[in-house]
Amino acid sequence: MSVSDLKKLGLLKPESEWHGKGAGRSAAPLRSLGLGAVSIGGCVAMVAGNGSFLTWAGLIAFCVSLAFFVFVHVREVGSPNDVEEEDSPGST
Repeated sequence: MSVSDLKKLGLLKPESEWHGKGAGRSAAPLRSLGLGAVSIGGCVAMVAGNGSFLTWAGLIAFCVSLAFFVFVHVREVGSPNDVEEEDSPGST
């Protein structure tokens, strides 16, 4: 989607309010990397388990790490009602 499409939909701030830098948020890259490693390990355990206990342990590890991964990233994105300090009216 282009900038002109976003302007037509009314989803952008006026250009006079644009800043040179982004929001400056990070989705905790080390935490994401760790959760990804646990997820991949869970998948390997499911395959290697061949239906035994290791399969179920891998499934649990995968599901838990997936839930934490989603939680971390949703929290970093924030809700649409969150107002940044610099975006609030009256800020300089």
